[in-house]
Amino acid sequence: MWWQWRRGIGIGHRINCTKNKEDNPLFVLHDGPPYANGNLHMGHALNKVLKDIINRYNLIRGKRVHYVPGWDCHGLPIEHKALAAIGKSHTSLTPGQVRNEARKVALEAIGIQKNEMRALGVMADWDGEKGIYRTLGHITHRLRPTYYSPSSRTALAEAELSYKDGHKSRSVYVGFPVALEDMSEGLREVYQRECGGKGKLELAIWTTTPWTLPANMVRSQLVGTQYTHLFHPTSSSQSKPSIMAAKHVTAQAGTGLVHSAPAHGHEDYEAFIAAGMLPEELRCPVDDDGRFTPDLTYWTEGDLATSLVGQEVLGKGTHMMVDLLRDNAVLLAEQDIEHRYPYDWKSKKPIIVRATPQWFADVEGVKPAALEAMENVNFHPAIYGPIMDAETLDHILSVLDSKGIDHWWEGPVEDFIPTHLKGQDIRRTFDTLDVWFDSGSSWTMLEDLSRQPLADVYLEGSDQHRGWFQSSMLTKLVSSSTSVAPYGTNFTPRGADILRLWAASVDYTNDVSIGPTSISNATESMRKLRNTLRFLLANIGGEPSELNNASLRLILQRMTRILAPITPHLAEEIYEHMGGREISIFLDCWNPETSWLDATVKSDMTKILSLRAEVQKLVEQARAEKRLKTSSQAKVYLSQIIGTDAQSLSALLGVSSVELLESSPVVQSLEWQYDSSLELDSKSVSLVLGAATDLQCPRCWLYTSEESETLCSRCEQVVQ
Repeated sequence: MWWQWRRGIGIGHRINCTKNKEDNPLFVLHDGPPYANGNLHMGHALNKVLKDIINRYNLIRGKRVHYVPGWDCHGLPIEHKALAAIGKSHTSLTPGQVRNEARKVALEAIGIQKNEMRALGVMADWDGEKGIYRTLGHITHRLRPTYYSPSSRTALAEAELSYKDGHKSRSVYVGFPVALEDMSEGLREVYQRECGGKGKLELAIWTTTPWTLPANMVRSQLVGTQYTHLFHPTSSSQSKPSIMAAKHVTAQAGTGLVHSAPAHGHEDYEAFIAAGMLPEELRCPVDDDGRFTPDLTYWTEGDLATSLVGQEVLGKGTHMMVDLLRDNAVLLAEQDIEHRYPYDWKSKKPIIVRATPQWFADVEGVKPAALEAMENVNFHPAIYGPIMDAETLDHILSVLDSKGIDHWWEGPVEDFIPTHLKGQDIRRTFDTLDVWFDSGSSWTMLEDLSRQPLADVYLEGSDQHRGWFQSSMLTKLVSSSTSVAPYGTNFTPRGADILRLWAASVDYTNDVSIGPTSISNATESMRKLRNTLRFLLANIGGEPSELNNASLRLILQRMTRILAPITPHLAEEIYEHMGGREISIFLDCWNPETSWLDATVKSDMTKILSLRAEVQKLVEQARAEKRLKTSSQAKVYLSQIIGTDAQSLSALLGVSSVELLESSPVVQSLEWQYDSSLELDSKSVSLVLGAATDLQCPRCWLYTSEESETLCSRCEQVVQ
């Protein structure tokens, strides 16, 4: 078949052919790589087709197109899928075994998705592979609170969370005792005035996570009232913690006082940073399994907290903590609340916030002037300097190139130490960077083009903006399992063109829906286009010099080229039957004659399209109220002519007829009508939509015949 032959020569061949024409301008569309996990879905199809339309348009206009697809193979979902397939836990396998199983899943998905993209007719360089290692110097390693999933035993990015309404938490009001000598001056005055300086005073704090109370931090440097609590008793040798102000705390929920645990709260962490009081070590008595650690016993008197060690903080540990507060007479009140809470998007279980060592891209800390100055600083003796410099990284990469990426997990650390670092105390780690930086570094593949800007177009779904696009700007599409359905793999070229035609017809700037009706409409449009092209093709067999033949040939050539970016399979088929001079229509470059540009026609069409949009709104309103089934059953009354005659205007507006009135339309005898108006060139145009007043023509099916079962005047002229 013709499309199998053309696919056999490779779409990439067409790109390579144009790349050799160095005089042609270069067009770059940089692709956001999809996640290598399962089949593509309709969101992918829409995304790839829209990009391909842009690429093919530029290619047929004679530009060199640079479009290299890739895949994001980084992240936990692939690992989950791989382990589920073999029915094992990652704790029972070595890192190398986990990577091997994950690699199988990723490579299988890449093969599936590549074939699906090809079935859609996506034109790309499918065989090129690139390395994306770069040294940027903006990566840091910190202990800071992150979203953490005890069920998956891993830190999660914000995009890997799903929020569940109706989550139940056990909130508590806890008393933090305050001694007279620890009160601030203002509090002491109120205490003396209201209580006569007698009686026990406690700070009533409110929290929905009682398991975080042991992580309440010491901040004696802050001016204010100091207090004690179960996990910082009066006998502690450390300074007492004190009250601090924070913008995220209000009196609208709880008591207006919350305890501060920077290891378990992003806002607490930022508040400590803002106050310049973040300690070197954070209290974080929770392990990788989400259970209390023995650190609890270091912060309490006697064996008060021994029973908590090893308990799940999201389960029995919380209940035991509340019992502990009650037994020690500091529990003022408790209440179960339902609220919106983050869950692990894969395991579907609740997460916690926990301080873990993580790699971060330090954006705020990038100070170009300081970095430039540091390049000229020499330390004596030379005991300071970056270990992971270009020489070290090049050595590590050469080892991985020769022995494989798994050698990082399986090989001895000595293999990765370059000669100039031999004998130093160096530790190898197995941490990961933000999951989006793998795909977000794909822009580095464009650097060899030596051009600015690197890419002409970024076209991605709205959910990509904060992730993938922003990580590209610094150097994240994670779609949930229920977001969109896969579009299937068994596409014939004609079926692919129908899907492409649908993609080109929708407003992709907003959320798009697809179903049997929209596909049926695209199929009908495709049928009309195909029949029109077949008619033209069948009637150009005469001498090219003949006027009618030349006109039909010109229309066919231009129409085929206009449709080619949208329906490439159909265009290639027509081009072959026309006896095209190239192996592909996309190598037969086309640049429309500039003499065809007509400012008046452009202005008129802009107004007509605005008018058409208003008419279609009225048609949809009439259709919704069962006044008509199709727009051909309608007639439009206008207050003024818009750039053309009534017959042509009716075709452009998609109705059977248009009646032009000298003044604002006043229609007396219509069975029903819908009125509207719009501004065109600062002039108000009134319009009325009503039922067509003539009978249906048996040939064109428009309601333009004066008598039943007779042709309308236009069809009468055509058949004669």
